[in-house]
Amino acid sequence: MTNNERIAIIKAMNNFIIWTIQRSGGTNLSDWLSQQSKTTVLHEPFNMGREFQDCVADYKITHSIEQARSSIAAVIAAGTSMKICVEEIPLPISMELAKQACRAGYSMIFLVRENSLNRLVSLQRALNTGRWHSNQPPTYRAPIGEIENLLRHQQACNARLDILHRNILELANQTTVVIFEKLYASDTATALRELRHLACGLKLNRDIHAAEVASLHSAGKMSPGSEPLQPIDATVVKKYLGNGGIFQLGSTTNNINPPASVHRLVRSRWGRLDNPSHTRANNLQRPSANAEIGRKFESILIITYGRSGSTLLQGILNSTAGVTIRGENYDFCGGLYRSYKSLVKTHNFKGHIDTDSRHAWYGANEIRPGTFIKACQHLVKQQIIGNEYKPNTIYGFKEIRYIDYAGELAEYLDFLYLIFPNPAFIFNLRNPADVSRSGFWKKSDSATVTAEIATLNQRFRLYANQRDYCFIHDYDQLIAASSPAKELFSFLGFNYDAERIKHVLSLKHSY
Repeated sequence: MTNNERIAIIKAMNNFIIWTIQRSGGTNLSDWLSQQSKTTVLHEPFNMGREFQDCVADYKITHSIEQARSSIAAVIAAGTSMKICVEEIPLPISMELAKQACRAGYSMIFLVRENSLNRLVSLQRALNTGRWHSNQPPTYRAPIGEIENLLRHQQACNARLDILHRNILELANQTTVVIFEKLYASDTATALRELRHLACGLKLNRDIHAAEVASLHSAGKMSPGSEPLQPIDATVVKKYLGNGGIFQLGSTTNNINPPASVHRLVRSRWGRLDNPSHTRANNLQRPSANAEIGRKFESILIITYGRSGSTLLQGILNSTAGVTIRGENYDFCGGLYRSYKSLVKTHNFKGHIDTDSRHAWYGANEIRPGTFIKACQHLVKQQIIGNEYKPNTIYGFKEIRYIDYAGELAEYLDFLYLIFPNPAFIFNLRNPADVSRSGFWKKSDSATVTAEIATLNQRFRLYANQRDYCFIHDYDQLIAASSPAKELFSFLGFNYDAERIKHVLSLKHSY
C-alpha cells in the first residue's frame, strides 16, 4: 500500500467504537485497523488500569452519570477511536459513551461471535491459564461444575450487546454488525465480503482487496475454532442461550426476554466478568492456592428482621470450619453509610470547585469518597473479627434492622457490598404472620407487623433477584426440608455435612 493510499484511509475513516465482548477477535481487529490507517485505536480504555479508568472508578463510587458525562465528552471531543468490551464496564457508562459518540458522528461497529460455545471455550481457557493472547486454538474443556456459570455469563453478555445495539439504533439509525466467524473464515471470499462490509461501516473511500484479508488473519493468527464445549447437555444450553448457542443481534432467539430478565442479568455480576488480575473474586476464576476449593465468597451478611430464625442460621454457618459470622451490632454500618452519603453529596455538589478559606464549602474539592470506602473496609474487618482473623477466614454478621431503611434499602445494601470483600448476601425470610406472633413483635399490632414484614420480604426478593451474589433463605423451608440448608451450602461453595447440620438444629438458639 502506498503512502497516498494510507493518507486517503486516514482522511476517510470515521472515528469509531467497536462494541464487543472478550474472546471475539476485537483486539486483533483493532490492531489491524490501527496498522492500516496509522492511527491509534485504544483497547478498552475505560477498564481498570487503562487510560480512562478514573471515569469508571468515580462512577462506581458516586453512581453519578452526570460526573462521568463530562469525562466522556472530553474523550469523544478528542476523536478517540476505541474497542469496548461491554461486560467490563458499567452499562450506564457504555450507554452514555454511545450517546455522545453517535452525536459526534462516530461509526458504531458491533463485533459478535455467533458460536457462543466456541467463545466460552476460549474464555475459560484464558481464565484458567492466564494466557489471553495465545495463538493456539482453544482446546480446554470446562468441568461440569463450571458449565452453568459460563452460560449465565454469556447470557448476560448477549443481553448487554442487544441493549446497546437497540439503543444505538434509536440514536443513530445505523450500526455495522461484523461476524467473527465470517471475518476470520478460512474461505477468503467469505472473509473478504465481511471485511468490505466493515469498510462500508467505517466509510472508507476505497475498495478492500484479498491481500488485506491475509494481513488481518496473520496479524493475530486467529481461528474461529470448531471444538464444542464438553461435556454439556443441549437442554442446559437452551435454558440460557436458546437456539443451540447461536447468537444474533436483535434476534428473538437470544433468550433475554422478558425485559425483567434482561434487567436482572445486566445488573448482576455476571454482566461484568472480571479479569484474573482484578481484586474482586468471581465464580469463573480459579480459587487462590491457599483457598479452600469450591468456596465462592470471602464474607457473608445475613440480612433480615427480628424473629426470623436468623440466629439459627448464624449457628448453622458458624458450624463450618473457617467461617465466623457475628451477631447483631445495632446496625453500626448504618452510621458509616450515612457518613458516606454526606461525603458523596459534598463531592458531587462542590467537589469540582477550587475554594479558599473564605468560601462556605472550603475544602470540598479534597473530599475523597473512595478513600472513605477503603477506610471502612479496614474498619469493619477490625470491628467484626479483629485479632481472631486468620488467612481465608470468611467473616460477617447478621443484622435485623434493615426495616428502618424503607425506600433506600438498595442504596444501603450497595454500600455494604463496597465495604465487604467479595460478599454473599443471605436474605433470611419467614412467614410474616408467624413473625407478628413471635417475641417482641407480639407487643405491636399484628396486622401492621404482618404488612410491614411482607413489604420487606418483597424488597429483599427484588434486590436479590437482580444480583448473583444474593441468596433467598426461607426459615419455614429450613425447618421442613429433608436436607436443611443444602442449597445454601451449595451456593456458598461449602461442603455439606447432614449430621453436623442436624446437630446444630437440635440446639437452642436465641430465645
